Amino acid sequence: MIDAHLHLDRFDDPISALARLREAGLETALIPGVCEPFAPPQGLEGLDYAYGQHPLYDPSPGWIDRLERAIATDRPSALGELGVDRQAGPDQLEVLAAQLQLGRRERLPLIVHLVGDGGALLASLRRHTSSVMLHRCSGRPSRFEAWWKAGVYISVGPKVGEDLRLLSAVPDHLLLLESDAEHEGQRPWETLPALYDAAARAKKRASGSIKALISDNYRRFLKGA
Repeated sequence: MIDAHLHLDRFDDPISALARLREAGLETALIPGVCEPFAPPQGLEGLDYAYGQHPLYDPSPGWIDRLERAIATDRPSALGELGVDRQAGPDQLEVLAAQLQLGRRERLPLIVHLVGDGGALLASLRRHTSSVMLHRCSGRPSRFEAWWKAGVYISVGPKVGEDLRLLSAVPDHLLLLESDAEHEGQRPWETLPALYDAAARAKKRASGSIKALISDNYRRFLKGA
């Protein structure tokens, strides 16, 4: 299994959590960045990682210069998570614009956070020269149709329950799955396999087939395609 969005570096004991995830069948995961320090996560070899400035975290002066240097020193797999959130302050748009400019220049895949109206954000992302993932998606497919029609990967989060509409509606080649777990109490070693089972039911595929599909999509996302 692939976990397209896992905050494993924020766990109390990430090494033990990773071992439990491996036992559950995890192949690899993408660890997003939310703020400084922009550095590879320690002790979590064999996973992919990103750097980014989340809209809900206030950046320190000079953050964009440090982010640019970090990308030059230890190039991550992606940039983010970045985006907009209706609970964030007005400076979030400047923070977002700076990262979008950096992402275009570096041709890095993007991990996008969105809470609220994303029309203007989607318009900006249409100019991005690499792949884009909208993370923790759930609910009505109509909320995300414009995004997948723009070629954005739709990463479905863990709270789908028995509502398989979104999993069914997302085009096969743009579907990703994630636990979005931030601590041990969220038990990603249980929620991620359950999500894969739900996706298999929604897509009417065997378990092995859905795992292969998500793996192929994830590799393509990281390649920027």
